[in-house]
Amino acid sequence: MEKQDPPSSQRKASFVRPWSIVAALLMVSFVIGSWVVASQMARKQPPPAGGRAAMPNETPKDVYTAYKDVVYKLSGRDGSVIWKFALKQAYKPDRIIGSYLQLDVTNDVVYAAIEYGIYALRGSSGKEIWHYSPKLTPAELAQDRGRIGEIFIDKSLMYLQLTRGDMAALDLRDGSLQWSHLSFPNGGSFSPSDDALYVSEFSGKGVPMLHAIDGRTGKERWHFERQLLNTSLSATFIFDGIVYSSGNPLYALDARTGKQLWEQRLLNGPVYFDDLQLRNGVLYVNTSAIIAVEGGQAIPLDYFRVFAFDAQTGKQLWESKPGYSFRDEVIDGGKSILVETVVQEEYSLQALDAKTGTLRWQISLGVLACNIPGPCSPQIGASESHLYVLTCKQPYTLQVFDARTGKPMEQHPIAIPVKEGFDLSALSNGVLYVCSSVHEGDPYSSGSSTSFTHYFIYAIRLANGATNWKYDIGSLLDVQVPITELLLAP
Repeated sequence: MEKQDPPSSQRKASFVRPWSIVAALLMVSFVIGSWVVASQMARKQPPPAGGRAAMPNETPKDVYTAYKDVVYKLSGRDGSVIWKFALKQAYKPDRIIGSYLQLDVTNDVVYAAIEYGIYALRGSSGKEIWHYSPKLTPAELAQDRGRIGEIFIDKSLMYLQLTRGDMAALDLRDGSLQWSHLSFPNGGSFSPSDDALYVSEFSGKGVPMLHAIDGRTGKERWHFERQLLNTSLSATFIFDGIVYSSGNPLYALDARTGKQLWEQRLLNGPVYFDDLQLRNGVLYVNTSAIIAVEGGQAIPLDYFRVFAFDAQTGKQLWESKPGYSFRDEVIDGGKSILVETVVQEEYSLQALDAKTGTLRWQISLGVLACNIPGPCSPQIGASESHLYVLTCKQPYTLQVFDARTGKPMEQHPIAIPVKEGFDLSALSNGVLYVCSSVHEGDPYSSGSSTSFTHYFIYAIRLANGATNWKYDIGSLLDVQVPITELLLAP
């Protein structure tokens, strides 16, 4: 289920494939000889997509997705194709080791990006508004420059993250190029807000820097040289005129001037402040760690906690017990914050008092099996009074809990074959839209032409678990044929 955007969140979710999830997990935990390096992935701007549902509302929603370089708008009511649009590229990309396709829907405009092209389409009709194609020389193509890797939507601008660390900006109204002179060859994280781009990067001297870039001109407004107590370089988040730069220390800066307002530090070591969210004047922050442990050795729970700070002063209000991180679903009118277990065999959800951090209730879901390596979380959706939980346990069952007390209310079997695994899903208007998949052909190897994944979309009623409709996407060649996550919009 798709995450709910927290207040003042600027970034929409980008593309995802099962292979990219596996790649991310390999970055979280990968073997070097007999050693395992484990860390939690830092987000670029909350929230990234992944695995959690927005609160249901009464606005009619349709389903947007893209695959085989075609954008589709499906009726949320019956799954019929309302319109489709074929994307074209200025140059043929090399997709042997990877592919790119990203979709964003904002204010009745669908932005679709592929390696060498971006389209703006009218959401209601699918008609093209504008189209951008990069103009590259043979030398630039040979050096793999100018290929689009991700787009970021701002108030009136779109920022393009290109290969080799290059950046560019387009005007959202007509797709005209505003600038393309910036480059961050050492990599970084990018966070747009109010036509400004905030970039966290390591400088050429290895010093972590935070830049505030004027989105219209590409010129630097200010920069902040931050201390670094460990090897983490985390993301930047912008809420209500304050820039929060996570890591260790965690900084709060004035968005206009870059002046430091406050900071919070953790002890020297591998732990750092990771992703965060702001609710009712309180800043909730997860901690994570970059650590090396011997294969099979348990990861210390103490590395993973939730902290609550006063957003204006930085004063610590409370911290959770070890082994937990927050989720983005809003429950009980914001009176509680939902947290989940991290690196623990038994999975559970807890509702903590948003002001004091005291435990209100707990739901134990046992050991959750995954169809990909590494730990997994259930897919969760929340309304004002209900919590909907869908795990990978088979046969698939939708569990419903009281969001105020955590008590189970009912459960409904889901008519999805057990051979199909869940990808990201979304929830709206009492309907759960699930994207499922099953592998076909040979095991994947780089450049394989015989490894496929077959995708389906199900629309499931939350009231009784019945299937409203099913849409067969078909089989897609792994890695080389990208597919986006499901997006819900009018």
